[in-house]
Amino acid sequence: MAADDWLMSLGFAIDEANGLPRYQIG
Repeated sequence: MAADDWLMSLGFAIDEANGLPRYQIG
Protein backbone atom coordinates (compact mmCIF):
# COMPACT_ATOMS: atom_id res chain seq x y z
CA MET A 1 0.00 0.00 0.00
CA ALA A 2 1.78 3.08 -1.25
CA ALA A 3 -0.36 5.42 0.85
CA ASP A 4 0.58 3.69 4.10
CA ASP A 5 4.18 3.56 2.92
CA TRP A 6 4.58 7.30 2.48
CA LEU A 7 2.58 8.00 5.63
CA MET A 8 4.93 5.73 7.60
CA SER A 9 7.95 7.48 6.09
CA LEU A 10 6.49 10.90 6.87
CA GLY A 11 5.66 10.02 10.46
CA PHE A 12 9.10 8.44 10.86
CA ALA A 13 10.82 11.60 9.63
CA ILE A 14 8.73 13.80 11.93
CA ASP A 15 9.46 11.56 14.91
CA GLU A 16 13.21 11.68 14.26
CA ALA A 17 13.07 15.47 13.92
CA ASN A 18 11.30 15.69 17.27
CA GLY A 19 13.61 13.15 18.88
CA LEU A 20 10.72 10.81 19.67
CA PRO A 21 10.81 7.01 19.63
CA ARG A 22 10.42 5.46 16.18
CA TYR A 23 6.98 4.47 14.89
CA GLN A 24 5.35 6.92 17.31
CA ILE A 25 2.60 7.53 14.75
CA GLY A 26 -1.03 8.06 15.65
